[in-house]
Amino acid sequence: MTDVVVASPTLPDRSVRRFVAGAPTIVLTGTLLLVVLAVTVPGIFTDVSPTAVDPSAALAAPSGAHWFGTDQLGRDVFTRVLHGARGSLLLGFGTVVLAVWIGSALGLAAALGGRLVDLVFTRVMAVMIAIPPLLLALLVIAVLGPGSGRTMIAMVAALTPLYGRLVRAEAMVARRSGYVEAARALGVGRTAVVVRHVLPNVLGPTLALATVEVGSAIVYVAGLSFLGLGPRPPSPQWGLMLAEGRDYLRSAWWVGVCPGAVLALTVLAFQAAARRAQERLARRGAG
Repeated sequence: MTDVVVASPTLPDRSVRRFVAGAPTIVLTGTLLLVVLAVTVPGIFTDVSPTAVDPSAALAAPSGAHWFGTDQLGRDVFTRVLHGARGSLLLGFGTVVLAVWIGSALGLAAALGGRLVDLVFTRVMAVMIAIPPLLLALLVIAVLGPGSGRTMIAMVAALTPLYGRLVRAEAMVARRSGYVEAARALGVGRTAVVVRHVLPNVLGPTLALATVEVGSAIVYVAGLSFLGLGPRPPSPQWGLMLAEGRDYLRSAWWVGVCPGAVLALTVLAFQAAARRAQERLARRGAG
């Protein structure tokens, strides 16, 4: 009876498998880099104005002259998507930064301010967090009215409870820890205890949540713009372009599909980067 010899995978085979396994990460990382370049220096990709109208080229299909085609007014969709990245991402980042700052301040005040403050904070946050973020943002916009600045205020109001409750919980745990009690016993002041011992334990989980919520904030901002509650036309905003393109899905699919595809890839890229950062932080913490 002859022995069967199974050949081990050769080095090229292993390299190909590793490349195929890492292809999604490469694509998402490349997308993230392109989006960052589009936000910072959109002029390196195109020098066409995102609001330039050319009726003679209306609803032109994707080609060498117009990579993503043109919309119903003859505006270059690729140019509008590039310039729309700045507004979409700045609104998303700004929303998360303000929500983290306000939520952290409120959470620390609730954890360190006494029973009455904590009780009021807990009840208010419980009511706010019971409402879905997008619905809460819609309620705020219904009162304030549409617009870029008001959209950011609405999203900050919707996301602040997430960070407030997280910071309060982490601060309560840190306040009752042994090293905080030891610092108090040694006569360390209240402010020094908060800065040296409470804040470092609060920042890690808060920033981890914030990195994940950036992608969600971009989607929320696009959703509000899609509903006509964000920036007004002719602003090149992704959600607004999706709303304009829904009427042309059969005759000119590229008007809505191209901005939607870029939005989806951008959100996936931010989510992947956030998960990778969280995994590295977890490994450092375990080590």
